[in-house]
Amino acid sequence: SLSMLEQAVRYNLTSLADRCLSMVAKNFCYIYLDDYSFLPPPLFLRLVQHPTLAVRDEYRLYTVICSYVEKVCPEEAEVGEMMECVRFRWMSQEQVAEAISSTKVKVPPNLLIEALLDKLEDIELKNRIRPNPSNKRLQKRETFGITFEFMKEYEAIGKKGVLGWISTNCGRSEWENPHLASRVEVQFSSIEKGAPHELLNCEPTELWSKDIPVSWFSIDLGKTRRVILNYYTLRHGGNYRADSLRTWELQGSVNGTSWVTLKRHNNDTSLNVPFAIYSWPVTGVTVPYRLFRVLQTGHNSSKHNFLVISGIELYGELFEDG
Repeated sequence: SLSMLEQAVRYNLTSLADRCLSMVAKNFCYIYLDDYSFLPPPLFLRLVQHPTLAVRDEYRLYTVICSYVEKVCPEEAEVGEMMECVRFRWMSQEQVAEAISSTKVKVPPNLLIEALLDKLEDIELKNRIRPNPSNKRLQKRETFGITFEFMKEYEAIGKKGVLGWISTNCGRSEWENPHLASRVEVQFSSIEKGAPHELLNCEPTELWSKDIPVSWFSIDLGKTRRVILNYYTLRHGGNYRADSLRTWELQGSVNGTSWVTLKRHNNDTSLNVPFAIYSWPVTGVTVPYRLFRVLQTGHNSSKHNFLVISGIELYGELFEDG
């Protein structure tokens, strides 16, 4: 989205720039290290003022603005407006002290004074509950996730969705099977053919459970990740059309103990060719789940209980802590 934004700015494509700006804002916590100096000051200001700007660390936002100011040299008033987007109240004392002593980029003194006064009031009140301040700069920033939208033309396993993102370490490295890299954990109720990690391979392999009723597989995204799901993709696990999945439930869980059914399928014939891939919308989900499970609740297409699946991808809003 950042490279598309650069092209939109270069060719003055206003509508595209607006859409890209929104996507960059939502993903800012992952791409804050990129170079934003191609943006004219009014557009950069719109980015840091964006209502869905994803910021995990106010100091990172401060350093991004400082870097931009040093490269672009906007007007003093514009610098002031940019710095107003930083919630200095939630930076450490050492970080605030660094901003105070900076000789390269000057922070308006009133922003630093209000942050220090609010910190001092916290110390004075100790454990007493304080009302939420009306000044947004003194409020904790709202948490936003990164959005992965399903697009039929890019329907695949391990590339464009949540699991593809995790497989590349949030876009920072080459693709690596996330189960083998200990980023997620795949479990099967039983295995007759293949190995659990093969569920997350980009290329299809033969993978299925034993012929046992109510077979399942699950994927644990880890204690720091949760997804509000709105679409998912499955891939048949056989190099033949037999034993295709027909009746099942997609379930979600926050703890691996209690499961909630997110979507039911009854005699669904969407997977009907060797290594078939198909995707389904999931509506009405508002809870971010850490674990997802496919539970086979009826016979497959050959009247067996083999759960024959060799791929899954998830789409929606991903929240990551830390």
